[in-house]
Amino acid sequence: VEVLKVRVMECKWFQCSSVLWEDLLKEYKRFMVLKALNRDVGGDEKIKFSPGDLIDRVWHLHLLDTWSYLRFCRSLPGGRFLHHDPMGAGDQQREDRKLRR
Repeated sequence: VEVLKVRVMECKWFQCSSVLWEDLLKEYKRFMVLKALNRDVGGDEKIKFSPGDLIDRVWHLHLLDTWSYLRFCRSLPGGRFLHHDPMGAGDQQREDRKLRR
């Protein structure tokens, strides 16, 4: 996940202090552990949890480094690959945000 820290710091999406990006990475890891513990792996299964916008951006950056992402997924409880579904869980808040745009 060290490479991800560098990517987050360099990314134009994240113009923030080092404290904030450390918090983002911490929250990203917590979110992914939550998904793993609940076997919310995606693929052919329905997505249960969707991240907020900033955590989703961190996830997108991590997906770009496929080997790092695969190793990270294997380190999570259950060791399963967590698929990213751009449509997310289809939760009401996300649908409401789309309508406001």
